[in-house]
Amino acid sequence: MFDGAAQAVGLLSNSTGQRAVLLLTDGDDTASNCAPSVCIETVVTAAKQANTPIYAIGLGLEAGGGGEGDLVALAKGSNAGGKGVGYYLAPGPAQLKSLYEKVATILKKTYVVGWYTTGKPGQNVSAEITVKYKAAAGDLSDSFKLAFVVQ
Repeated sequence: MFDGAAQAVGLLSNSTGQRAVLLLTDGDDTASNCAPSVCIETVVTAAKQANTPIYAIGLGLEAGGGGEGDLVALAKGSNAGGKGVGYYLAPGPAQLKSLYEKVATILKKTYVVGWYTTGKPGQNVSAEITVKYKAAAGDLSDSFKLAFVVQ
């Protein structure tokens, strides 16, 4: 499971535009070559670097059952859903269609904003971003400020 997720992220890393991995699994990793905590950290790091969230669907799992924590960690760690809500439980195949539709709706409403900085490593940098859009209520905008240290 973890190797497959890592491979999917790697295959998408050079793609342009919006990217996402949809991981459909029973949550049982039977072939990866690392401990779950190490695998999760490796996959999440690669997903973040590639700006590729991992949406995980646990098929046939029980809420709170084995494997679910790993899937939550992958989704949350990779910022799936924007707020770490990218894990979904599907007790059986009947729930898959609605879950696929839910993920598709999220992806349609997701925007990734990126930029390059001229800041040097260790330097404090700030940015202000304003997004303008049209809605049923008229022209709207959202602004926010970011402050971070260049890595």
